[in-house]
Amino acid sequence: MHVLIIPSEEYVPEHTPGAGIFQHDQALALKSKGIKIGVLSISNRYSLVTVVKSLLSFSIKNKWLRDLSFFSRLNILLKAIFGQFPLISKRQKDGINVIDAIGFYWGDSSKKMHQINKWVITAERAFQFYVKENGFPDIIHAHNVLSGGIFANHLKRKYGVNYIITEHSSDLENIEFREEVHHLIKIAYSNSSKNFAVSNSLKSFLEPKYNCSVDFLPNILSD
Repeated sequence: MHVLIIPSEEYVPEHTPGAGIFQHDQALALKSKGIKIGVLSISNRYSLVTVVKSLLSFSIKNKWLRDLSFFSRLNILLKAIFGQFPLISKRQKDGINVIDAIGFYWGDSSKKMHQINKWVITAERAFQFYVKENGFPDIIHAHNVLSGGIFANHLKRKYGVNYIITEHSSDLENIEFREEVHHLIKIAYSNSSKNFAVSNSLKSFLEPKYNCSVDFLPNILSD
């Protein structure tokens, strides 16, 4: 069995080791049972607007650019212009193969639909790299429908790989999304082989909101 985990946040990166820790605990538990595990870690860090503003000495609000030199920021812009994004790299985390992909926004990074579309584009490149290195997975486990679950649905339509979704995020309860985003969420839950929520309250919210079946599955804890 070969499982590809797709979190909707970065996967235990060095700069924020707590990010994706529940997914990592689960990955280690599966690995201990002899299951082949891989992970995609996606981060769209830069936009044309933020990089240009930083080069013009405007206030640098982007945390990824703040501590970089002028020439490092210029290098990011040049890489974007010459089509070198997303930046793809690989690493191992406790014996688990991880593909990191850093993306670049050309358009309006503040709009949710644009964020989702860009996330899918970056993740697609990461997935293609992963498959070349490790082969096709038997199943995908997406953590959070935004945007991992939506991307998993994209992969199912394109490559026929089945997926499941585990929902952790309370954003779905607290934010009212536009109809186009709501539709993508609903379709992603509908096309998955199984949906899980990490709390009963989240399960109770998701089922009527998105007309889907959801099982309760709490986060596991490491020893």
